[in-house]
Amino acid sequence: MGNTVLKSNVGLAQTKATALQTAVSDVLAFQSVTQDTQTTVQGNIKAHEVIEKEDSLGKEIALAVKEASKNLQSVAVEFEAMDKKIGQTLFKANFDLLGDLR
Repeated sequence: MGNTVLKSNVGLAQTKATALQTAVSDVLAFQSVTQDTQTTVQGNIKAHEVIEKEDSLGKEIALAVKEASKNLQSVAVEFEAMDKKIGQTLFKANFDLLGDLR
């Protein structure tokens, strides 16, 4: 794996989460298709059902993405806090090992 550096970046996570939330808002703000209530063409009733189901599923997906976006931000904040804590612990351990630099 080599010398891989793992570093938290809350700002980047918040930018990505905000972009997801904006996309979700756009999906949720979308107005449903106007359904034809006068035509008696075969399949029109089925089309209404499919349109309503698609609208419902789209909103469910959008809300799931919104929740994932919140989780992304939360994990990023927690990761950064843990990153700092580990960094402080490692930094302190190095000085303890060197004795006189403590």
